[in-house]
Amino acid sequence: MTANFTGVIPATVSPCDDDDRFLEDVFVEQIDRIYKAGVQGVYVCGGTGDALRMQNDDRKRALELAIAASKPYDGTVIAHVGNYSTSNAVELAEHAAGAGAHAIASMPPFSTTPLQVRDFYADLAKASDLPLLVYHLPQITGIDTSVDQMLELLDIPNVVGIKCSGNDLMFMKRIAMARPETILINGVDEKFVLGLLYGAQGGVGMWYSIFPRLFVGMYQAMSRRDVDRAMELQTLLVDLWQVALVNMRASFEIVFQIKGWSHRAFRRPYAVVDDATRDNLFKQLPPRVEAIEQAV
Repeated sequence: MTANFTGVIPATVSPCDDDDRFLEDVFVEQIDRIYKAGVQGVYVCGGTGDALRMQNDDRKRALELAIAASKPYDGTVIAHVGNYSTSNAVELAEHAAGAGAHAIASMPPFSTTPLQVRDFYADLAKASDLPLLVYHLPQITGIDTSVDQMLELLDIPNVVGIKCSGNDLMFMKRIAMARPETILINGVDEKFVLGLLYGAQGGVGMWYSIFPRLFVGMYQAMSRRDVDRAMELQTLLVDLWQVALVNMRASFEIVFQIKGWSHRAFRRPYAVVDDATRDNLFKQLPPRVEAIEQAV
């Protein structure tokens, strides 16, 4: 199966109830909704998908459901298989290949050395014949891979590209200049347009699953070289994002409530804010949500 890494690929939520049980029907409804917005695929069980708080069996089931739900849309399914242990990540990679995913991706285990990171991706790359994306997320993983170290990872067979979620756009541009054939996926929602300008072929991100039409609009504008329109839409997200920044995960779930989705996006321990902050978010987020929806 051929993976299409271009365009808009939302990172799906793995919805759950208050007892952390995975809600399969809601998950499938979400995927259908975002495909109808014109996206090119889905990224399953990443950070937005709460993967590291899910059991492997639930992650496998989520991927199987995503693959089935994507077939009518001919969508690309990228399985995030990252885990704290190599053996669990390899198990998920092997399952992804057997289930029919188009590609796998993985963040490295947190706070590991460059040699440990290389060994981790080498083991993962051998687990299947699927294309593998390295996940560059230094602000979360504590691993600030250099350009030279990343080029070494790209030399590993089956490693085809990078999900660039670091804040340094120059990092992505340098990779694009050094290895023009590398698949580069922008992972910073508030810099989606800039990521495309710096060499990304598409994007995967958190807020895509709530506002897929917004990101499709940005991508389409950039495809026709209408940077002004793309930045107009990008600015709407930044306006919302700067309010949400007080607690991104709590804000994300509050937007769920604003949209009328009653389920939870994240498992315990929950993102908690004090009453005053919560009241302020419920005051400031709705008009920004409405502005985005009116614009697209």
